[in-house]
Amino acid sequence: MVSARLRWERNQVKGTEHGDGTLAGVVGPLIEVPVLVALVHASLALRRRYTTAAG
Repeated sequence: MVSARLRWERNQVKGTEHGDGTLAGVVGPLIEVPVLVALVHASLALRRRYTTAAG
């Protein structure tokens, strides 16, 4: 019980009830999704540029 109280107090000092995993869980997809969309767009553009009309 003492450990849980110390952990709660430490989190209150940091200003968050959750650990850094929460921040990573939110920010990760916000960065990852646009990067993956950009990679797909770039690969499709390169495919059109380097392939012939006959395929």
